[in-house]
Amino acid sequence: MQEFVARLLRLRAEFQSLRVNYFQHGRLEPLSGVRDIEWFDENGDTMRQEDWHEADARLLSVRRVVRRRDGRAEASLLLINNQTHARSFQLPQPQFAWWLKLDSADMHRTDHEVDQSAIRVAPQSVQLLAAIVEAPSPDGLLHAASDTAAQPTPAPLPDSTSL
Repeated sequence: MQEFVARLLRLRAEFQSLRVNYFQHGRLEPLSGVRDIEWFDENGDTMRQEDWHEADARLLSVRRVVRRRDGRAEASLLLINNQTHARSFQLPQPQFAWWLKLDSADMHRTDHEVDQSAIRVAPQSVQLLAAIVEAPSPDGLLHAASDTAAQPTPAPLPDSTSL
C-alpha cells in the first residue's frame, strides 16, 4: 500500500492536470475542440445528463486537460471499472499519444505506450493515462455556462423532518 500511495503522490507532482488549481467546469478549451474536463462512458461518448441516473452504469472515464507553461497541453484520462469483470474502454476522441501511468490492478504495469484505440481495464480497478500534446492554443477558450458538458447533479438533501 505504501508503494501504491507513493506512486500516486509522484504522479500528482509530475502531472499538472492532476492538481489543477481551479474547479474545472468544462467551459475552457485548452486545445481546440477539447474542454478542460469531460466525462465519458465506456464507448468514449460524452456523458449526457440522463447517463448520470443509470443505476447499473459502473463504467466511467474523465479527461482533464491543461495548458503547460511550455505552450504544450497535458491531458490525463482516468478509466474507472466498478464491475466484477474486465471491460474494454474505447478511448475518447481526439486520439492522443497516451501512456499508461497507473493500473490499480497491477502496480508493476506502468509507463507503457497505449497504441490502440481501446484498452482493457481489470474488474474493480482504475487506470490512469497521460499525454503531452503539441498544439497551438485555440482562439476561443470560453464556453457559456449553458454550453458546458453534462456533469452529475447532486441528489437533493433529505428533509430534516423525515430524519
